[in-house]
Amino acid sequence: QLSLMNIPRPEELENLEFTRTERDRSGALIWRGLRVRIGMHLGHPERQYNPQSDRVDYLGQPVNMAARVEAAAQGGQIACTSMLMHVLEETPTFSLGNLVVCGLVSAPRIKGIGDTVHQIHTMVPISLRTREFKSQNAEDHVCSNCLGNLTCNTCDFKLAAVKKKPIQNVTF
Repeated sequence: QLSLMNIPRPEELENLEFTRTERDRSGALIWRGLRVRIGMHLGHPERQYNPQSDRVDYLGQPVNMAARVEAAAQGGQIACTSMLMHVLEETPTFSLGNLVVCGLVSAPRIKGIGDTVHQIHTMVPISLRTREFKSQNAEDHVCSNCLGNLTCNTCDFKLAAVKKKPIQNVTF
């Protein structure tokens, strides 16, 4: 998220809502450029060579879950499953230290994953902790690809209404 703010970009992007530069009340830079969302999960995906692209594709439940988690995040957020968060918390050699702020976003039933309800955690670098994100409701969550025609998995998310909560510092 921090690196994205330093990428050179055309001046015309400054006039667009989701790419313009924004500062918080103290004057700190919190938005500039593309607002990318990232989803993470833990698992062992299948690797399959794709001769058309001459690249390796990753397939399977872990990839499916990461894609669903990414779709639950908003631009500028990094999201991960509780399963990954638990593993990070239990790994003594891994430390997020003061680099990341975490908050619980939602607990959707995720299509293609079964009836299990998964909690999704969001993170932002601590220097961007003053970023504000809109509350997500099931009615508000529409995939930009299908534009509400319910033709993709993203639109099948049933997101619980989440009130804006202050983000807490987490140290592992």
